[in-house]
Amino acid sequence: LRESDDTLVVDAGDFSVGIPSDKTETYRPNAGKDVILGLRPEDIHDPKWTPPGISESLVNAGVGVTELMGNEVFVYAQSGSHEYVARVDPRTTAQVGDQIQVAFNMNNMHLFDRETKVSLA
Repeated sequence: LRESDDTLVVDAGDFSVGIPSDKTETYRPNAGKDVILGLRPEDIHDPKWTPPGISESLVNAGVGVTELMGNEVFVYAQSGSHEYVARVDPRTTAQVGDQIQVAFNMNNMHLFDRETKVSLA
């Protein structure tokens, strides 16, 4: 977690995402610490189909697997060395082997201390 001007940024090496301004003061005491970014699959979207009112950060990703689950698609994605699952709108055009962008809903993100695994909020 690093400070950049008056904002906080989670720098994962392969990508960086900004902490929403309403969460900045909560996490500011942890600037400089190694953290784990936590997001649930339902908070990672295809940017074309993001819900209104979210604080999104776009991240480049490669698609490894897609699973059509009826009213949603699970996309198994990778950004550099980071693997995660996105639960996206069934209208997505993401296919295996594609390079896409995903939208992280940073309103629902959590940060954990890398060493202790304890939540920082």
